[in-house]
Amino acid sequence: MSVFNGEIYVEQAVNSILEQSYKNYELIIINDGSTDRTSIILDQLSKLDNRIKVYHSENKGLIRQLNFAITVAKGIWIARMDADDVSEKYRLEKQLKYLIGEELDLCGSWYAVIDKKGATIDKIETPVTHIDITCALVRRCPFAHGSVMGRAEIFQKFSYCEDKFTSVEDLYLWQRMSMAGVRMGNVPEYLFKYRDHGASFSKSKIKKMTDEALILCQAKISYLKQAQDIMRGYTPISNSSRVDHIYYLLSTRSFNALLCKYSQHKLSILKAMLIFIKNNLKYVRHVK
Repeated sequence: MSVFNGEIYVEQAVNSILEQSYKNYELIIINDGSTDRTSIILDQLSKLDNRIKVYHSENKGLIRQLNFAITVAKGIWIARMDADDVSEKYRLEKQLKYLIGEELDLCGSWYAVIDKKGATIDKIETPVTHIDITCALVRRCPFAHGSVMGRAEIFQKFSYCEDKFTSVEDLYLWQRMSMAGVRMGNVPEYLFKYRDHGASFSKSKIKKMTDEALILCQAKISYLKQAQDIMRGYTPISNSSRVDHIYYLLSTRSFNALLCKYSQHKLSILKAMLIFIKNNLKYVRHVK
C-alpha cells in the first residue's frame, strides 16, 4: 500500500487488512511524503500490530513507491491495496485458495464501488477466466488495481514501468504479463470495495489516461496480428497458456467484437490467427 495525504480513509483501509481471516502476512505501507496526519496515524497503527511495516519517504509518486514495496516484500505472494479502499474479511484467504486451485499466477476479484461515505453505488463483475481476461485486455483493464494478488516473482520480474504509460500503469503491467504467458483470473465474488471520489481527475489527466489506454489496446491488437513475432518472443509458463490463446483466437464472441471494431485489419488478423494455430496444433490435444 502506498499513501499520500490519506488521513481520512487510511485507517479504515489498514483495519480491513488487519481483520482478514488469513493472518500470515506483512502489511507494507509506504508513506509517500504526506503532509497531513497520515504519518501519525500510520505510526500509531504500527505500534498496535507488528505485521505492519511503515516506510516514510519523500514524495516520489505511486509507481516508484509500488516498485519499492515489491523489492522489500518477503512473501511468495503480493497483494495490492489502496489507502482509500476496503478489503472484505475473506479477501486474502479466498484469493490465495483461488490462485492455487486454478493454477494461476495473478488474480483480482469482483468489486463494489462505494462513495465517499462508504455507501455502495455500483457492483462490477470483472471477467473471470484467463481467456476472458486476455480478451478484455484488448479493450479495457480487467482488474480493479487494488484488488490484485499474485506471485511475488511475477511482480519482481515485470514491475511497474516508471517512464511511460504512467497514467495507466496497471493496464500496461497486465498487458506485458499477458503477452509473456502469465495466467490470470478473477475470483467471482465481491471481495473488494473501490472508493469513487467523483470528479477526482482533471480533464487533462482523464485525456492522458484515455490516450494512453488507447495506445496500449492498439498495441495488444498488433500483438495478435503479428503471429510470427508472437512465436519468436512468446515463452509460455505452461502448455495451457498457449491453449488459452488458441481458444481466444477461436472465440466467436471475442473475435467478432475484434473484427467489427478493427474491420480495416480483418484480413491480417485472420491470417495471424491461422498462422498461430498452425504453429501450435500439437497443443490442441491439451484442450478439454
